[in-house]
Amino acid sequence: MKSIQSLIAYGIKHRLCEESDLIYIANQLADLFKVEPNQAFYDLPITLESFDDIFNPLFEKALNLGLIEEDSVHEKDAFEAKVMDLLVMRPSGMQKHFNKLYLQSPKEATDQFYAWAQASNYIKTQRMEKNIPLTLNTRYGEIKGTINLAKPEKDPKAIAAASSSKGQFPACHLCKEYVGLNQVGHPPRANHRMIQLKLNQENFFFQFSPYVYYHQHAIIIHEEHIPMKMTQDTFKRLFDFVDQFPHYFLGSNAGLPIVGGSILSHEHYQGGYADFPLDHAHVLKQISHPTLKVELIDWPLSVIRLKSKSKEAIIEMAHQIDQTWQAYSNEALDIIAYTDQRHNAITPIARKIKDEYVLMMALRNNRTSETYPEGIFHIHENNEAIKKENIGLIEVMGLGVLPGRLALELPYVEEVLKGQSPINQLSTPMQLWTESIKAKQPQEISLNWIQEEAMQTFVRGLEDCAVFPHNEEGLKAFTLFIQEATQ
Repeated sequence: MKSIQSLIAYGIKHRLCEESDLIYIANQLADLFKVEPNQAFYDLPITLESFDDIFNPLFEKALNLGLIEEDSVHEKDAFEAKVMDLLVMRPSGMQKHFNKLYLQSPKEATDQFYAWAQASNYIKTQRMEKNIPLTLNTRYGEIKGTINLAKPEKDPKAIAAASSSKGQFPACHLCKEYVGLNQVGHPPRANHRMIQLKLNQENFFFQFSPYVYYHQHAIIIHEEHIPMKMTQDTFKRLFDFVDQFPHYFLGSNAGLPIVGGSILSHEHYQGGYADFPLDHAHVLKQISHPTLKVELIDWPLSVIRLKSKSKEAIIEMAHQIDQTWQAYSNEALDIIAYTDQRHNAITPIARKIKDEYVLMMALRNNRTSETYPEGIFHIHENNEAIKKENIGLIEVMGLGVLPGRLALELPYVEEVLKGQSPINQLSTPMQLWTESIKAKQPQEISLNWIQEEAMQTFVRGLEDCAVFPHNEEGLKAFTLFIQEATQ
């Protein structure tokens, strides 16, 4: 089979395997596809095809042989992962290569690890390319969005249910036991690899998200399946990481439902080789402090920025602010720290820029009410048509991961506004949203204008999450809080 020959050449070209492994891999693939090996398997072709051009004939062969039960995306992904696992270095080999590259350059090590994840198709790069990028100029600067066609939208209640891991093994999709796993009922991870590292003298694993939302979207997971918890160790881990990988940022979701991420049962962080709109946010107010730069940021959410050449000074101050925020209440602004449970938390994001450490701290509160059953400081119902999911770390930084349904709904809204299609084919939230933008539609309706309106709605949704409102009263209360928290 020419495709086996091409696949091996592909693996060697992308350094997934060594040329010395050629005969072994060829024989393993021949056995899998029930063909007789021959000399041609070991002669690498001069020209190389794309991954899909190589793999599609193998997928057809697998269907014909009954190696795959049905022609579906999940079956194809599972089989593809199994095949690519034969080419990709074992975890120990991957670790050795990473460590060797790291000694030369941390950036070279992460670049190559990312290239491996893409080449093995663990990261479905071609699917990611179908995502639709959006931008919007606002008073906060440029806010970004991406209509995500690779991963389904989740309801906040479904996210909460997914956080429960009782009786499962592995306990969640982040666990280290997913490396190489290819079992029915689980995401296919046969070609999945992680890199071991230490943060704050604790064992962690470095992996990439299969649903990359930005360049080198990394997930750093604790070795043990332990719940997310914001402590002083959190800040130590963040800055230990950016010391080791100064070209990366690293952040954490708040460890509470609604304002946290989708998996709160496993301590983990998200990072990457990318910058975000939040990194370019303007200073609204400078708070006087003798040893640190303390800044109140002009941003949709309530964000504090700390800067110092001493990471120890930032860690101590961040912990102090976090402890103060956990106990802070302001009933006039609906901020209540405790009822029968704690409600205040923070979303921290760390960077190292040359010799200066930077920490962003977004203040969050997850309390609900009869008026706002999804969350008082969550996206409000009138803005949920565009995004209903929890606002986590990525959205806090100014990148809206918007549901794939919008790729069909927004062009349909254009047809409705032009009188070409009936509005009742849209969901009720989208009907209400369409009516809300109808009054301000321009003379020339375009998809670009509708996408801008969608981004405006997303930004308003971010503003819903601000614990201190964007008015004089809110600014005054926010300033007083920071002054008290940094004393």
